[in-house]
This record gives sequence, C-alpha cells and structure tokens, in this order.
Amino acid sequence: MSILFILCLYIFNHIFAIPISKNCTSDERQIAQDKCGAIEKQLDSYFEKYDGQIPPEDVKENMTDLYRNIIECYENIGCQEALESKMKFEVEFENWSIFNTGIKDCMAEFYGAIYEGRYNCTNDYEWFSECISNCCWFTGYINPTNSIN
Repeated sequence: MSILFILCLYIFNHIFAIPISKNCTSDERQIAQDKCGAIEKQLDSYFEKYDGQIPPEDVKENMTDLYRNIIECYENIGCQEALESKMKFEVEFENWSIFNTGIKDCMAEFYGAIYEGRYNCTNDYEWFSECISNCCWFTGYINPTNSIN
C-alpha cells in the first residue's frame, strides 16, 4: 500500500510540477542582491522623484516594466527567500497599480457630489441605501426611485 502511495505522489509531483523550494545559497543571495537589487534601485528612484504624485503615463509604463522585471528576477532564482521576495513585489505591484490610477480622488468627488446633492440627477436615487444587498438578493435588481427598508 505504501509503495502505491509513493508512486502516486511521485507521479502527481511530476505531472503538476510542484516546485519544492530550497533555502538560498550564498551565490543565489548575491545574485538577488546584485541583479534584482539593481532593478529595485531604479524603481526606488521613481518613487523618490514622484513621491505623493501620480506619475506621467510613460513613467507608469517604465515602473510597471521594472516591477515585472523584479518579479521575474526573483522567480528565476527560485530559492525560498527569492520566492518570498517575488510574492512581496507582486502584492506591492497590485497595490501600486490600484492607487496610482487616481481612482481614490475620483470616487471621493463622486460620492461627495452625491452626498451634497450637487447635481439634480443624483437626488432621485438611493445611493446610500443600507439594504442594497437585500434589495438585490430578493428582487434581482435595485429600484432606483424606491428604497426598500
């Protein structure tokens, strides 16, 4: 029975190519520091230059490329610490992508206009309904002129 289990585990591991990461050697750490670290410094220089600002489109593209290069760099090294750094930069990239679109400012303006009733077209709708999930669940749609409470 145990031979069958080991055989199944071996086949499963090779079919689905489950990576078994190892601790980084000193050479791998040095490669990460030299190669990936150099790309990180380039990215950091953009963050210093555009601190608190939304960068121009060409700079955003460069920063996106740098993020992808850093992620690929750590992925190619393949050891445990490098894969952890890769995951860290993937999350950082996702957060940066969301917050650098300017959507926060746009949404603040949108909800501010609704809350203050600046536009006539927003007054007829129940934008701040407390039962919006219940309305959708039970009726299949939101009736914009009548609030179900």
